[in-house]
Amino acid sequence: MVAKLTHTRPRLVSKIGDVVFVEKDLLLLLLLSMRMHFWKRARLFWVKGWGLPRRKIDERIGTRLLKRAHSIKSQLGPKKYVPIDPYGFVKLSPSEITHVQTLPVDHPLAEHDGRFYKYCPGRLIDGDWDQAITPIEEAPLYLGLRERFVDGKPWDETLLHPNRYNISHPNLSERYNNYSVAEFHDRCEYLEKLYDSLETTGYSDPGNRNTLNELAINVGSDGQLIRNSEGIHRLMLARLLDLDYVFARIHVVHPEAVSDLESIVGRSD
Repeated sequence: MVAKLTHTRPRLVSKIGDVVFVEKDLLLLLLLSMRMHFWKRARLFWVKGWGLPRRKIDERIGTRLLKRAHSIKSQLGPKKYVPIDPYGFVKLSPSEITHVQTLPVDHPLAEHDGRFYKYCPGRLIDGDWDQAITPIEEAPLYLGLRERFVDGKPWDETLLHPNRYNISHPNLSERYNNYSVAEFHDRCEYLEKLYDSLETTGYSDPGNRNTLNELAINVGSDGQLIRNSEGIHRLMLARLLDLDYVFARIHVVHPEAVSDLESIVGRSD
């Protein structure tokens, strides 16, 4: 009688610290790790809107339903979402908006230009992000506009000229770096008209314009108002003209500043 030979596949054994894992344990750990990684990536994909999701969905849903959805989210998750409408506008003195958001460009919740993603408004976010800011009056864009409209310099002699424009962060408006001289002159003509319009009629009500394409403000832990996205030229020109107010929406708020929101929104009355 010939004995039947069997082949037993050796079990993979690994040791981490004082714990010994066999093959099935390692496989389970790998699957759990992959699952956690997947959901982390999925969350960032949704929050930041990489590709199409948030932007396209928001555009199709429309502001009215987005407002309703945020109201429900803020009731179900009061520690995650602001208790006010992030799609509505408030009137703010331009002098009260003192800084520009300049997050590290690799911040997990930031767009490539170092600001919070504009298609995900109304969040409460903890941390020291409100320290990653730049004073508006130190921004090259503001200094260049001041040279033109206060000091009376020709456009070609201002800091905005493509040959001398230099910024330390992309959210301080990097477009002037990429202009040709002809494009720069076209931009100057637009800015002259915008300045004249603001001087004559003031900061216009956004009306039915796309809400998320308007000036968005973050509120820091001490109630500081920080420009996040859009409207930077209008904001700076409004400061130079000493206008009474600009229209803005509240975007990201530090949890420690929630108690300040009522007074901020109340300024619109």
